[in-house]
Amino acid sequence: MGERLPTGVRVRDGKVQIWFTEKGKERRTYKTLDTTIYPNSKTGIIAAGKLRTEIKFKIAHDIYNPRDYWLEDEDINPVGTFSDWAQSWLDHPEHNWSSNTRRKYKGLLQKYWMPHFHAWDMIFIEYQDIIDALTAAQASKLSPSQYNDLLGTIRGVFGLYCKMKDIDDHKNPTRKLTNKKRVRDEADPFTIEEANSIIAYAGREYGSLWYGWFKLGFYTGLRCPGELLGLKHADIDQRSKQAVIRRQRIHSGEIQNHTKTRTARTINLNSFAMEALNAIEPHGNKFIFAFDATTPVRSNKIPVKIWKEAITALKIRYRPMYNMRHTFATYCLMNNLHAAYIARQLGHSQEEFFKTYATWINSQLDSLQIETLEKALSIIDSFKTEKN
Repeated sequence: MGERLPTGVRVRDGKVQIWFTEKGKERRTYKTLDTTIYPNSKTGIIAAGKLRTEIKFKIAHDIYNPRDYWLEDEDINPVGTFSDWAQSWLDHPEHNWSSNTRRKYKGLLQKYWMPHFHAWDMIFIEYQDIIDALTAAQASKLSPSQYNDLLGTIRGVFGLYCKMKDIDDHKNPTRKLTNKKRVRDEADPFTIEEANSIIAYAGREYGSLWYGWFKLGFYTGLRCPGELLGLKHADIDQRSKQAVIRRQRIHSGEIQNHTKTRTARTINLNSFAMEALNAIEPHGNKFIFAFDATTPVRSNKIPVKIWKEAITALKIRYRPMYNMRHTFATYCLMNNLHAAYIARQLGHSQEEFFKTYATWINSQLDSLQIETLEKALSIIDSFKTEKN
C-alpha cells in the first residue's frame, strides 16, 4: 500500500491486526480482525484504526468488555516481549563480556530501545519501527561509535530471537541496518619540548607521583589511563628494563586482568621511563600509582585536572591526555625506529598501527627518500667537480 498505517494497526499474513494495552496488564494485547469486516484495504485499515480508538476510550473509562468484541478472549500466541529477549541476550552464557561492556550494552538497551519496545511482542517489531526509534536516538547526537554499538544491541537481541525460534534471517528486521563509518581522528602529538614542560609542571606543582605519571605516559606510550592505572611494581623488571603490560583499570574503577586487546605484552623501558618509575616516592601499595599503601588511584579525575591546568598555564594548544601515547609513537617514527617494533610496544596490530599513524609514516618515508636522493645527487655533484 505504501501509506503509513494508523498507530496500533498491523498487517500480518494478509490479515489486519490491532494492539492495545488493557489496564492491569503489562503486555500488549494483539487481536487479528475478521477479514470480512476489516479487509486488508485502505477502507479496512481505516476502520481498524477507528475500532482501536474506540477500545482505548473504553479502557480509559473502565467500560471495556472483551466479550463485546471477541468471540473468545485469547491473545495471539505471544513469543515473548522485547524486554524478555533483551534480558536473555544480556544473560546469554556465550558472551565473554567484561562487566563494563555488559553495563554499556544494558545502558543502551534501557535508554534507547526499552522506551519504544519494552512490552512489544517480538513478532510485531518491524524495520520501520526500529528506524523510528533510531531517529529519536539521534537527537542525542550519538557518535558513529555509539550509534554502531546501539545497532549491535538490537542486532544481538533479534539474532538470539531468530536463532532460538528457528526464524529465517530474511525475516529479521535488523538485517537492513547499516553501521556508520567511523571517522578516525589523526594523531595530534606534542613536541618533545611541550611534553617535557608538562612533565616538569606536574612534578613542580603536584609532586613525584604525577611527575612519574606524565613522564611514563609520554615515554612509554601506555594506554592512558587504563594501562597506567593497572601497572604494578611486580610488572617491572628493573634488571632487564622491561615491563609486562597485562591488565587495565576501567572507568568504573575495577581492574580487568587483561588489556584492551586481551593480549599481554612485554615492553622495553627506556632511560626516561626508568627515571619516571624511580622518581615516584615509595607508598607501600602494590600498584605503582597510589596515594598510600591502601588507596590506589582509581580514575583519571586528578591527572585530567593537572593536565588541563598545566596546558593552560604553559599556553600549549589543548589536546586530550591520550595524545601522550601518540607523542611517543610519532617520536619513535621520527627517529627511524622500525614500525613493527613500535607497534609491539604500543600493543597494536601492525594493521591498526599503520591506520593510526599512516600520515606520519608516509611523511617519514618521504623524508628518508629525499635524504637518499640528496646523497645520490651529492655523489654525482662531487664526481662532476672532480672531473672538471
